[in-house]
Amino acid sequence: MSSSNSSNNSNQLISVGIDIGTTTTHLIVSKLSFANVSLVNAAPNLAISGREILHESAIYATPLTDDGEIEASLVAQIIAEAYSAAGLEKSTIQTGALIITGQSARARNAEAVSASLAALAGDFVIESAGPHLESILAARGSLAVEYSAQSDKTVLNIDIGGGTSNFALICRGKIVDSACLNIGGRMVQFDFQSETGTNRTNRTIKAISESGQLLGQNQIKKGQSADLDVLKTLAQQGAALILQVAQGAEILLSQVMLTENLSHDLIGHDLSGIDEIWLSGGVASAFTEENLFRYDDLGVLLARALEELLRAQQITFQISPRAIRATVIGAGLHTLQLSGSTIGFEQNSRAMLPLRNVKIIKLPLLSSDSATDLSFEATIGRQLKQREHDWSKEAVCLVLSGITRDMLSFKFLDHLAQKLSDSFLSYKGREPLVIVSDADLAMALRLLLQGRLTDKRIITVDGINAEEGDYIDIGTPVSSSSDPNTQSLPVVVKTLVFYKSPV
Repeated sequence: MSSSNSSNNSNQLISVGIDIGTTTTHLIVSKLSFANVSLVNAAPNLAISGREILHESAIYATPLTDDGEIEASLVAQIIAEAYSAAGLEKSTIQTGALIITGQSARARNAEAVSASLAALAGDFVIESAGPHLESILAARGSLAVEYSAQSDKTVLNIDIGGGTSNFALICRGKIVDSACLNIGGRMVQFDFQSETGTNRTNRTIKAISESGQLLGQNQIKKGQSADLDVLKTLAQQGAALILQVAQGAEILLSQVMLTENLSHDLIGHDLSGIDEIWLSGGVASAFTEENLFRYDDLGVLLARALEELLRAQQITFQISPRAIRATVIGAGLHTLQLSGSTIGFEQNSRAMLPLRNVKIIKLPLLSSDSATDLSFEATIGRQLKQREHDWSKEAVCLVLSGITRDMLSFKFLDHLAQKLSDSFLSYKGREPLVIVSDADLAMALRLLLQGRLTDKRIITVDGINAEEGDYIDIGTPVSSSSDPNTQSLPVVVKTLVFYKSPV
């Protein structure tokens, strides 16, 4: 692939997805195309219109130390080699995501490694981890979301990797619930020493996860040889737990849940609310593997046990066409939003782009009179306190929600601008002042704010959805070659929430 040809097209962005998982590390390079999707005579609105995978790296074993920490230097080498094989340089990457998933996200150094590697991977590559985000990305990358939207079906995507099983419930193309179970193919790992081939018998236990110990009830121990029947029983127990979560059933071993379970109200009983189950992840890709110990772990046995259980209960399921790549595809293709065309910024603000890791302060639902509410400033103060954030030292992104079209009068926007500027000055806010809304108000609001904050740099963005607790990245403007005057800001809304690190 020629990186220069791809990067010169003003209607395209080059995106990378990097997944550092419990068992494997790999990346995918994609080309995202965007175009004006507005109706005739409507205001221009740029949106992602096409996605093409340009390069898939080899699948590497995740480099970990004996203590379970991530070998950052070796992962960096993997990224560098993959970029070289794809014909890319760091400067070519314009967006994407680097995620640390499964048990790797619980490593003590996960957050520090993520931040350092994201800087290596590209200026606008973001770092994220967390059980709910992993579930969402896997569902999108597996094509289950797209299938649900096209078929109008309710689909449950289960992504089973080395460390965790991630669930995403999808109704008509919308992810409505997610959950994560601490069960995966690497519950038990083996050391076959010098044995090769498909008939290896010296199953010395190399490592056992916490979940493996709970399910195994001390029948398997590190350093000992494991009986095949015991391992099959362990795999069957793991498969049963996966299906219990899929059914929204109460989990007796609550220690193996990393999140709340799926909602009974959404799925019904006995999966009655689900049309199909989709399976992705490394274990799903092992359904057709004949060698029980192909990966020196419990993955193939777990796949067989789950398949037997699904068929026995006559549950409709299918394996994702890109099973093992689902999470990394989701990371590379589905992290980006494009702002509405009425963004507000000037050249002095453009010099501050891209912005990375800006904390979101989401303001409560606004009414037509709330812009004049004297508690407006206090509300921002409470949010800053909750997020332990000093606005004078680091910029924040104020997210306005609940503004409807019929509220967008000059009087309302003028009062809103007054309260926002008063709050910014009161807290001695760090520039730029960043305002995000899902309503079409960015340009008008920036003009009103600029009249009050004449010497301050202001960036207003509309057409973006974000939630409290998220972070936001804002890139440099993009425009369509058919209409270079119509500009949008590429925005990534992300969750920098890591699993609890072991003590």
